[in-house]
Amino acid sequence: MTRRLFCIFDSARPRRTATHLLAALACAALLAASGCGGDDSSEGAGEGAGDGFVGQNYLMKVVAVDDACNKGALNALFLPEGAGSESPFDDPIYVPGKTELPWEGEIKLPDPFKKADVKIEGSDETRTIVGADNTAVLLDEATHPGCLVDFETSVTMNIADPARITGSAVLSMSNLAGEVGNCPDVETDPCNITIDLVGSPSAN
Repeated sequence: MTRRLFCIFDSARPRRTATHLLAALACAALLAASGCGGDDSSEGAGEGAGDGFVGQNYLMKVVAVDDACNKGALNALFLPEGAGSESPFDDPIYVPGKTELPWEGEIKLPDPFKKADVKIEGSDETRTIVGADNTAVLLDEATHPGCLVDFETSVTMNIADPARITGSAVLSMSNLAGEVGNCPDVETDPCNITIDLVGSPSAN
């Protein structure tokens, strides 16, 4: 809706008095305050694309892995079919709407991780998962039998496009414990594994 404000003067009386000047100034102030008849439809412009994001379940997939712990040897743990493939999570993850933040609940990360009680925070276009840490995770029984490690995990998701959200998870691996030779040789302790994620709305 367009609002317009008009100031009317008598053009037949050109003589300017103090009263006229005061009236002109008052009118100018009113015009400025009213936005000079601007269109209200501009209100709210510039709001984030995620303002209308509705919380729902997402099926997340691992699409890329950068293993800085063991020179890429652990990539197969998260992408069994290798680079260029996708590895879906077994269970969907709930991504809350803005009005639900901060959201607290349980999520299930893919094996070998356990369920975790997490908090999800964020802004218009992002969500951050806090608390998805796992301790004493059995790394890979096939290649590293009996090797237990701790993971401190941070996950950030971009929800600008609700039909296809993207994210990145940084897994800080530390405290490798097990029989000598059963755990991988790592560059540093702790070390990071970075995982790229994509997600689409889940029917479940």
